[in-house]
Amino acid sequence: SLLVVLGPEKKLIREVNNMSWGFYILLVVSMIIIILTTKNIADDIINPVNALIFGIKEVNRENFSFKINSDRNDELGALCLSFDRMTKGLDEKRMMSRMISNTARMVTLDEGTLTSGKTNAILLYLGIPNFSKVMKNLGDYEVFKRLKKQTSVMAGIIMDEGGEVDKIMGEKMLAVFRVNNNESETAMAAYRVAKRMLELERTNQLSFSISIGLNYGKVINGFLGVGNKRDFTVIGDPVNVAARIEGLAESLENNRCVISETVYSLLNNSVIAKVYGEVELKGKSKPMKVYQLV
Repeated sequence: SLLVVLGPEKKLIREVNNMSWGFYILLVVSMIIIILTTKNIADDIINPVNALIFGIKEVNRENFSFKINSDRNDELGALCLSFDRMTKGLDEKRMMSRMISNTARMVTLDEGTLTSGKTNAILLYLGIPNFSKVMKNLGDYEVFKRLKKQTSVMAGIIMDEGGEVDKIMGEKMLAVFRVNNNESETAMAAYRVAKRMLELERTNQLSFSISIGLNYGKVINGFLGVGNKRDFTVIGDPVNVAARIEGLAESLENNRCVISETVYSLLNNSVIAKVYGEVELKGKSKPMKVYQLV
């Protein structure tokens, strides 16, 4: 202690000042390192959280195609992966909901009071006259391309009038108009579909000619299939009659729309149709009176 006290004072002050500046510099550098490290750690946590928040907003807008695509291996990465799986599932469900009818969705999700069983319906059966000859002339690829376009147009008209596309079998299509309260209104909706399609054919807006059969009756609706491969469809004699009536319509030169007497009676003479005649249909013991739309 005596030696320190006896030492030069200026030298000691200079050394203390040098040590102080070194301490201050070290303190500033340490603070900068701490701030940068804290920012990196915060960004590492905040960025995926912000992505999740943004993703939730996109889901609320029904943008189920949004994906975070995080490559993290920690808990936040697992959370982002779970979010991506959820949006993928929602997107698949939305796609499937577009591929099945409203009735099938209602029965599947147990919405409302509709269940599998019998129901009254207007059956609209659509076909293309001389389709086998058309395929030979155009070729498979061209036929498929045109058929895809025409099917899209016809399905849009059917759904626009409140009907449902039950099934598509090559060039054939079965549409169902289920009767809820008013049979005449349902029949008129199916008639409007037929009228619009004949008008599109007349103005050359369809890829192929069209033939239509309309029938009314009680059908059985429900799921048919094996295991997970099941389709919601309607079966019954009215469906078969609609298909056979459509077969009659294919033989006509124009206005190829034939309707059964039951459908004609529901239209309350509000449409112009002429008696096609009493025809014998396969599976029927008595001839059936049918009409041609004019």
